[in-house]
Order: sequence, then structure tokens, then C-alpha cells
Amino acid sequence: MMDASCGDTRGCFVSCEGTDCQYVVSWEYKLEYVDFSIERKVEGGGQKWVAIAFSNDVKMVHFSFLIHISS
Repeated sequence: MMDASCGDTRGCFVSCEGTDCQYVVSWEYKLEYVDFSIERKVEGGGQKWVAIAFSNDVKMVHFSFLIHISS
């Protein structure tokens, strides 16, 4: 799940032990936008979700978020 370009051409925020990753958030700066990728390990049944949020300040008073839920 870990992208080989992490730390090279893509920035990454990960939770991994070796090659076993719980989640990987990666991004790459393009000319007019930033390309994001979110991956989450899914095990067992039931609903799972992953989300990412963006804010202009550290207090996250005004923020936008994206969420994906699967069952």
C-alpha cells in the first residue's frame, strides 16, 4: 500500500509497521492543484470510514472535509 514515491515526488502521512500499513495519505503538487490519495486498510465486517480535513488555521474553525463510508 505504501507508494514508492513517498518522500521523493509525493508527500506522505502514514501509519505503517514495515510494509503493513493501516493508512496512507499522500499528495503531489501539480501546476494548479494538489493531487491527494487516501488509502485505508479494511478488515472484518461492518461499516468503515476514512476522512481528511483542510483548514486555513490550526484551530480548524472554518474547515472542509471529505469522507468515504463503506459497508
